[in-house]
Amino acid sequence: MNKMVRVGIAFACLFLVGGQDQARDLKAQEPPATQQYFRVWLEQDGKKVMIKDHAAALKKGSFTIVLVFDKPRGVLVNFSFQDQIYQGFRKGQKLVQIIENPEEFMGIAEDPKSPEDIIIDTVMPHYFYYKNEQDHRFSKVLKEKSSIICKRNVSYYREGSYDSPRTSMRDIQADDLYISLLYGEYNDKGDRVEKQTEAIHLLFGDYAALFPSPLKGWSASDVRAEKSNIMEMALFGASGTRLKLDRTYSGLNHPGKLKIFMDSSDMVTSALISTAQESPDVASVSRKAGWEPFRHETYKGLKMYDEKKRLKGIVLDMPPSGIFRIEGETFRGSNDVMDYLEACDLKKIQAFLERVK
Repeated sequence: MNKMVRVGIAFACLFLVGGQDQARDLKAQEPPATQQYFRVWLEQDGKKVMIKDHAAALKKGSFTIVLVFDKPRGVLVNFSFQDQIYQGFRKGQKLVQIIENPEEFMGIAEDPKSPEDIIIDTVMPHYFYYKNEQDHRFSKVLKEKSSIICKRNVSYYREGSYDSPRTSMRDIQADDLYISLLYGEYNDKGDRVEKQTEAIHLLFGDYAALFPSPLKGWSASDVRAEKSNIMEMALFGASGTRLKLDRTYSGLNHPGKLKIFMDSSDMVTSALISTAQESPDVASVSRKAGWEPFRHETYKGLKMYDEKKRLKGIVLDMPPSGIFRIEGETFRGSNDVMDYLEACDLKKIQAFLERVK
């Protein structure tokens, strides 16, 4: 590889890494729907679960789906191991564009003897509604100001119908479950008009165990997760499943704040690290962009410094295609980034990322 090609790869990699961050920022700035008929979130172990980019990380076990209305309403909620409806709703498609018979997307009859069971089906949804305090399909209902907060506990599931075997959510074998929600109203012609859709991808796994516990004087957020199918640049010829995890750590009595990221497939950053380690020319380009090649234990990586020459972050290559990254957002004068790096079990993280297919 000649000098110009190596430098070109470095610039391309730096541009693409920056572009990924910019894309995330733009995504976060997307305007909300002009009118919301309901809001939705999840809870587990009494805590609200963070949803990022339509995905939420849960342990295998009971959880609660929370629907918030401004007046008595109902929402169709489909639980499925397949992502067909989930993907369609994410793209803003109507049911007629997603499934062959949209009329099948109607609420199934509930079994009053199984109030914490859900039916998992490729099409058929539940109908979770609140009419009044005596007539609703929730485990608990709270009223706060102008909001009706409706909570439905999910502890068991059956596939296809209530006649199917009952399985505890603790024993669910799948790693993924897709929740697709639809609120509609009927017009004068009797046609259902789809007013609002939402989609949530549940990722089951004890992802928090991959991250270090908060160090003394720190707190930690829930782990955020995102899983997608990938088809990386033809240059690398990679495809499969990509899992991205992150967790934020904040100082309790100091301004320190940092994030730890894990990515099962980031061939672009991997190529940048490898090339910067091998080529003095590319290493020089990296340094000008604020990145310094280094090694930690058996891992190749880059250190990132801010304008005051403070260590802002590190990124490590975890073969075959994984990436581990720590980035400091605010500083308190100590080496927080390296402290958290030392607290991580990198071998365990690498083994986990390698298993993602």
